Amino acid sequence: MLIVLATIDPAHAGIKSCGKASWYQLTSMTASGERANPNVMAAAHRTLPFGTRVRVTNFRNGRSVIVRINDRGPFIKGRIIDVTRIAAERLGFKGAGWAPVGLSPVGERFVSGKKCQTRNAYTLPRGQKVPIPAQRPAPIPDLPA
Repeated sequence: MLIVLATIDPAHAGIKSCGKASWYQLTSMTASGERANPNVMAAAHRTLPFGTRVRVTNFRNGRSVIVRINDRGPFIKGRIIDVTRIAAERLGFKGAGWAPVGLSPVGERFVSGKKCQTRNAYTLPRGQKVPIPAQRPAPIPDLPA
């Protein structure tokens, strides 16, 4: 099995983004070609490359988790990331359905009490397309029942 991990490229390093996060529980194929698993710390983002790991911080309770981008979305205005069910549980917003969050590169955190000043920092410049990964990760086989 090939696992492709990516960090945020230098153009995005140090950039933070704020908005709303929601969660989803799909078991279909993701945009990256792997099967969605609600029990894995993963997320959907509009523009970050597949395999990128980001820290998601819930502003309501201060909890944060690291998720890997493996899908595209969300497609609802104002939402910047969709996380899996397990990530939503750990962030503490599964019951609410959504939460105000901040995204930051792995290794950085939002300082408690400071507001995020950058909105949609991970959007691409006009006309630029979402980067296509060099290799799609190998599909993860289904576990036996």
